Amino acid sequence: MRSIIKALVPTFILFSVFARITALDNLHRNIHGEVNIISLQSLMYYFSYFAPLLYAILFFTQLLIIVPLWDKLVNKGKVILPVLGFCFLLSAVISYITWSPENGYENLLTSVFTLFMLQVIYWTLNFFMLYIINRFRYFRPQPTT
Repeated sequence: MRSIIKALVPTFILFSVFARITALDNLHRNIHGEVNIISLQSLMYYFSYFAPLLYAILFFTQLLIIVPLWDKLVNKGKVILPVLGFCFLLSAVISYITWSPENGYENLLTSVFTLFMLQVIYWTLNFFMLYIINRFRYFRPQPTT
């Protein structure tokens, strides 16, 4: 039960905020199905149709990977550097895949920085919520023997 609450609460709140921001974005409203080219518009189109699947992936990632790592590493303070490294690597890969060389390297660096900051904000809020959940006596991780 503890793990499900630790997986459900942060993911649902943060995903709902992201979905709401995406729904209010004008770029998202003007998509007409051009998904054969990898671009920001095609990623937004993808998100609009596959949001339930993306949430399920997010929930199960949180449940099966993040919560056990959190329970194991929270007292050791070793959570931050691996997450920052993974965020930077993932943002660099996604930015490179969606980058068009005609736009120049400045566009690539802006995309990497933007995606990196979005992920850092997400994981900061996620870990803050996990910390708050851990503060409740009922949800504290049990010592392993």
